[in-house]
Amino acid sequence: MVGFDPQDKRQLTYKDYVVAGAISGTMSRALLQPLDVIKIRLQLQVEPVSRKSATSKYFGFTHVVSSMLREEGVASLWKGHIPAQFLTVIYGLVQFSSFEFFTKTAFVMMPEHYTEKLQPMSHLICGSLAGGVSTIVVQPVDVIRTRFVAQGEPKVYKHLHNACIQIAKKESIFGFWRGLAPSLILVIPQTGLQFGFHKFFTSSLKNMNYSLQIPYIYEIRTFVSGMSSGICAKLVVYPFDVVKKRLQVQGFHEARAKFGHLPIYTGTWHCLKTVMIQEGLRGLYKGLFPTLLKAGSVSGVTFTTYEIACHVLANIHMR
Repeated sequence: MVGFDPQDKRQLTYKDYVVAGAISGTMSRALLQPLDVIKIRLQLQVEPVSRKSATSKYFGFTHVVSSMLREEGVASLWKGHIPAQFLTVIYGLVQFSSFEFFTKTAFVMMPEHYTEKLQPMSHLICGSLAGGVSTIVVQPVDVIRTRFVAQGEPKVYKHLHNACIQIAKKESIFGFWRGLAPSLILVIPQTGLQFGFHKFFTSSLKNMNYSLQIPYIYEIRTFVSGMSSGICAKLVVYPFDVVKKRLQVQGFHEARAKFGHLPIYTGTWHCLKTVMIQEGLRGLYKGLFPTLLKAGSVSGVTFTTYEIACHVLANIHMR
């Protein structure tokens, strides 16, 4: 069970939650990195994602895939995988361990009515706090990951160390936290909604009566709940994901020259307003399909892997 549960008899420590969170992050990133790369390429394109536009680099999901395979090779679908893997591992271990801490603290400090009878709401609040903490910790890795995905050929950043040196030299230490404001605006409600929805869907599916004995029903329920929660949460906050990506590549224009128009944004609200004026409401939902596909898949895999890892670790302690 994700989150503190006084009836859970498993003897798990915060170290176990860190390990389980890292494992879940590693698994989801290794499997689903290409969806993230495609999403970012579409989000960063200012021109319409349509064949009707003569100036557009990419026309849609499948066109991004075919273009990248033709121009940059199969490995391009895993561009930025190393910093992304660092990002996901660190984010997963911080997110789940802090969520377990916050849910346990809430159970001790708050009335039973809020922590047990209104568990989805309690998980939403604790998930928001966990998301905020995790975002601040991993933002530098997220910026580097986005830069690697965004660059074409020839590469501006040759490797991870080179990227860190160039960002620090050209943009100062604050360059590593570009896009932090929209990241927090995006992640805090998204993570809260994800944990809240997951608890809601898990409870709903648990209360359903099943006439057939389905193998691995617990794992299936966890995956379906995780997938549904990921999609619902991402739909609510998606425009800020686009804004975050646009801001993270500011100051990185030499690597984006061949991808189309390169607007300058002064901040979160300026970016949001500019996209609305120049690209319309649809501009704030560029890359939505691969994003929802990724969000649902990642959330399903992450929650399921986390639960399995916790179960395995609990069994190890019992030996």
